[in-house]
Amino acid sequence: MTEELNIEEKIEALAVLEKLAKKDPFSHSLDWAKGLKDVASHFQEVGDLNTAEKYFQQAAESLTRVCPQNPDEFQPILAIIKYELGKLYRDNNQNDEALEALKKSAQLFESLSVRHPGKFDSDLAASLNNLGLRQNISGDSKAAQESAQKAVDIYQKLRSANPKEYSSILAMSLGTLGTILKEGEESRKARNAFRQGLETIKTIFIEAPRENAKTVILLLRDYAGICEELGNTPDMEMLEPILETLNRLKTEEEERQEKEGSP
Repeated sequence: MTEELNIEEKIEALAVLEKLAKKDPFSHSLDWAKGLKDVASHFQEVGDLNTAEKYFQQAAESLTRVCPQNPDEFQPILAIIKYELGKLYRDNNQNDEALEALKKSAQLFESLSVRHPGKFDSDLAASLNNLGLRQNISGDSKAAQESAQKAVDIYQKLRSANPKEYSSILAMSLGTLGTILKEGEESRKARNAFRQGLETIKTIFIEAPRENAKTVILLLRDYAGICEELGNTPDMEMLEPILETLNRLKTEEEERQEKEGSP
């Protein structure tokens, strides 16, 4: 089994890859960019966002130069790097930079989805979700709603083909849409989005409560809150199996803690 290189060895390897990429960009730029992304991800994980940004930017600049000549080879990794840059800027409270990077990521994934239908749908939806949140923070409520709705539409299509994998992701996307609608003073539409999110995740939550509890609790909080704001009564028939599962999960957790605390 090949041993994993440590970060110092990975950085040293980048120097070799850079020389190869400069000598023959179309043969080696992809490997260099992937190496840069790997190193950037390491620094992002340890909280050194400035160093991570440097490596992500270097990878993006390298791929941008060669991408027009062979977009099918270089565009997917460039789109991913822009997406990761967007998340990094988000975590560093650089909203304008995050907005620009996520917008570019969504554009790249959208272009790939047109050329390769179905292959990049999940990546496109994830970029649109994050883009919508950044647009909302920037005060562009209309654009934010459009981005979030596009993400929901894509996840709905994916869920139709694979409910087990995409039910929870679709529910979270509906939660994002609901939050954006609520902040845009579209309270009734927000209520419907939160309710649809709960309906979407209900079955998989009952089957796997621990894995999906966090998403359910957030959606439940937002749905109950918007219903109270509107003076509506929550749909208790829809909520009953969800609340029963939450109560059962709570009881099981209390029993587990009690056993662990017993002498």
